[in-house]
Amino acid sequence: MSRSQKNISVVILTYNSEKHIGKCLQSLSGETNGIAEVVVVDNCSQDKTTEIVKKDKSTILISNKTNYGFAKGVNMGIKKTKGNKILILNPDTTIFSGSIDRLINCQMRLGADIAGGKLLKNDGSIHNSFVRKPDLLTGLFDFTNLRKITPFDYFHKRHYYLHDQYPNRGIEVDAVSGAYMLINREVFERIGLFDEKFFMYLEDIDFCVRAKQSGFKVVFCPKSAIFHEGGASSKNVYKINYQAWSNSRKYYFTKHIRIAANMVIQPLFELDDFLTSIWRKIKSR
Repeated sequence: MSRSQKNISVVILTYNSEKHIGKCLQSLSGETNGIAEVVVVDNCSQDKTTEIVKKDKSTILISNKTNYGFAKGVNMGIKKTKGNKILILNPDTTIFSGSIDRLINCQMRLGADIAGGKLLKNDGSIHNSFVRKPDLLTGLFDFTNLRKITPFDYFHKRHYYLHDQYPNRGIEVDAVSGAYMLINREVFERIGLFDEKFFMYLEDIDFCVRAKQSGFKVVFCPKSAIFHEGGASSKNVYKINYQAWSNSRKYYFTKHIRIAANMVIQPLFELDDFLTSIWRKIKSR
């Protein structure tokens, strides 16, 4: 690979990530070959996240006084980068030696513009990190509590390619996880940045769907694996996850499916929110 092909900017968004960001940055320090810069955007953490980041003098820190959410926060970081490839990375990840090189090699070999890798959990099992484009049936039977009565969890498995054999080589997919996503700068130049109307959740799928609609290729590369705890920001004491998920699913379907289909699914989302709020109140008593 030439230096220009390995000119990578890493963007990490933090929010109360003091337990993870130090390990993440340390693991990146061993992957200096090809990494031009690391930009951390902090969304008004109330813990010691920014203090930890400041100790790494090679890292560019953007400290926000407001929690702007994932899309807007990551966009701030992207605007500060210079590399021709941007790696979006969650703070609760640890890079295994050589993982980034393997991701780039896979992306280049398959002629892709966006690439995602395998995300491993603490117990060695695998996060679902590549998905099909959500359709009306996905929205109805996976993105609501109707999933609980769906035989064999069919629509959830279809959404995450779980009916197919897990790939042992790079494959083309509809979307990959924003926890570990490598993007050629040309994609941003053509379709724009992440949609900031998504506060958190589905912005990565929306971005990949828009990219594919513009002729770009998205691939999943299983030989590039990293550790990912998952949900570290949304599970902390400042969590806002359910409301963000509710808003994102409504917006995603408003944006991507026809008006007639939205006349079916949007009322169901409202009903699902109502019933969920009642159940959460009952559980909190």
